[in-house]
Amino acid sequence: MKKAFMIAVFAFVGMIFSECGFAQEKKYLVGVEDTSYYPHYAVKNGKYTGFACDLLDAFAKKHGYRFSYKPLPVMRLHRDFIEKKLDFLYPNNPEWLTELKENVTISYSKAAVNVTDGVMVLPENKGRGLEKLKYLGTIQGFTLPAYTALIKDNKIRVSESYEMKGLIGSVIGKNADGAYITVDCANHYLRTVLQKPDALVFDPGLPYDIAAHQLSTILYPEIIRKFDTFLNEEKQVAEQLKADYRITEISK
Repeated sequence: MKKAFMIAVFAFVGMIFSECGFAQEKKYLVGVEDTSYYPHYAVKNGKYTGFACDLLDAFAKKHGYRFSYKPLPVMRLHRDFIEKKLDFLYPNNPEWLTELKENVTISYSKAAVNVTDGVMVLPENKGRGLEKLKYLGTIQGFTLPAYTALIKDNKIRVSESYEMKGLIGSVIGKNADGAYITVDCANHYLRTVLQKPDALVFDPGLPYDIAAHQLSTILYPEIIRKFDTFLNEEKQVAEQLKADYRITEISK
């Protein structure tokens, strides 16, 4: 009887300490894009998942934070962030939506990952050069900085697809010369959905863009500094996650 009583006492004390620790955990709301951008990130069954989620959670765990994620359409996401309805925004970049950010001071982390947006082509068309690229497909709403001037001068025509299936299909079906898309996302789709990993390949001989995905905040610049330290000191964590998610960083 005495033993049972002592077990109950220890269990009760443990529960108190556990609840105290939980109460002391600092909670923050991270705004994220409500879109499928896997393996970098995606919202599946209402849950944020992918490389970004795992990396941010690893950082939060180290410092005793709890991050909850709020998926939003891109424009509303950035507006809510500017209005300080969100503690953090990921991904962000100083070059994105600059007019919206004119009157606020935003702290950006160093790059959590550098993402390559480029042209996927049929293997036999790799290396043919820019002069052979006349008809380029992309996802609706995607920006093409490397091709802005060429599109403006009508040297390249662009068609937009609503989803990856239509975009990839247009190149495989030879209705477009190439697909301008995030290389990691295209490779993931080819590998896991089509199960044809070599159907299209990235052509580094064509213009491409590299975008830094950064954690940002208006309210907590000190946590951004901690995140930078985490990326420096725990570099192997990010590198292992990139390997696990088959994310490739390409240098220009």
